[in-house]
Amino acid sequence: MVQPSAHEILPKLSHSMYSLTCPHCQHAIPVAPSKAGQEMLCPECQRAVQVPKLGQLKSLPRVDSVEDGGGRRELGARGLSDSSSIVFVICALIATACLLVAGLCGIRWYLIESQTTTEEHVALLAEQYSKANAAQLIREYEQMEELDIDIGGPYGYKVTQREKDDWGFNALMAAIVGSLAFVGALVSVAKSRDKSTENLTS
Repeated sequence: MVQPSAHEILPKLSHSMYSLTCPHCQHAIPVAPSKAGQEMLCPECQRAVQVPKLGQLKSLPRVDSVEDGGGRRELGARGLSDSSSIVFVICALIATACLLVAGLCGIRWYLIESQTTTEEHVALLAEQYSKANAAQLIREYEQMEELDIDIGGPYGYKVTQREKDDWGFNALMAAIVGSLAFVGALVSVAKSRDKSTENLTS
């Protein structure tokens, strides 16, 4: 027959022990249910302590719950630290990706050269018409009557300018999101340090 080891017996005994506070020195005394209604000596002050009856004894906190209090606080602090680390990693990855996108979009925006603007286009047409003679103006007017007034599509410089504006907008949005994610990473680190300081002082 296999005998249980001491490691298997001690947990069972600790779960059946209750923590009784000594009325003389306030020391926590582990008491077994078999000691209910008896007297026992406090291991700290060596004075007699009356153990309550079994019903009252079971209302006292168990020894394992008292001993595990610090461990639970440590586990809670570790859980907070792990969650803060996860938030920091996520925010850092988002910030890095957004800043890379912002840089690429900014380079693309810078490389696109704006050919002209609407004001420059109108000024150029006005200059050309002012230099044209009467025959050229009449021919231009006749062509305008023959052709449809509606333009089939935007001018080339309009398309180029719109593309440049889109790249600039994308760069700005990516930079804003990346900055917010960077701030979130800093906040998570600060909160993790505050929690660690509180756990050390408590």
